[in-house]
Amino acid sequence: MNKINTQAFQIINPEVLYHPKSNGYSHIAVVKPNMRIIHLAGQGGENKNGELSPFFDQQVQQVFYNIQQALASVQATLSDIAVLRVLIVDHDAQK
Repeated sequence: MNKINTQAFQIINPEVLYHPKSNGYSHIAVVKPNMRIIHLAGQGGENKNGELSPFFDQQVQQVFYNIQQALASVQATLSDIAVLRVLIVDHDAQK
């Protein structure tokens, strides 16, 4: 079994299942007892002024910058994320 431990959670990928690392996810994330849980919402591709780039790659970069800033405001980092849900609206490969 493939395991990764952090202070806040444990990531588990049982060997009897497909190894999802190449697709950027894990099968199981177990939050350890008595750990702080932070919920972020609505982190889109808009900058601080509400402006949205027409380019998908720039929107993605902005999203992760926004997530990092939100986490930093509560003394957390991207490494503290146990679950990340992504919603892509109106995806177009040409963008």
